[in-house]
Amino acid sequence: MEGSKYLCKLNNDILKNYKYVTKLRANYNQKITNMNRMTKLIDLFAIGSCGTNDGGIINLDNLAIQNVDQNSKITNINRTMKLKELHACESCRINDGGIINLNDLVILYASDNSKIININHMTKIKQKYMQNLWQSTMEE
Repeated sequence: MEGSKYLCKLNNDILKNYKYVTKLRANYNQKITNMNRMTKLIDLFAIGSCGTNDGGIINLDNLAIQNVDQNSKITNINRTMKLKELHACESCRINDGGIINLNDLVILYASDNSKIININHMTKIKQKYMQNLWQSTMEE
């Protein structure tokens, strides 16, 4: 992947100078723990054993896409109420309580996440992938 040699060098000190960034890939980067100054962030990938936890994303109200697959440090994303697409698969620790306020979610990927069971409040869901079964509510 082009640019990946630079992604691993990113840390909180560098990112604090880029508060207008709209996309960030913090995958497997332990040095990125706080993105709260990046209030324009729309698309966040914080996959795997990265340093990002609940406190490091609490001010990211504008997120539309969030991927926290295999991230055991993020458990609650209720403040990201503009979220349209969520990836919370595998060893992710997000459960029903951590997504209870996400009423506008359109796409949900939660395969191999047995903690997400009840999504009845998500009336706008068009696509969901849960428990290894592809389910689509899209009109044919």
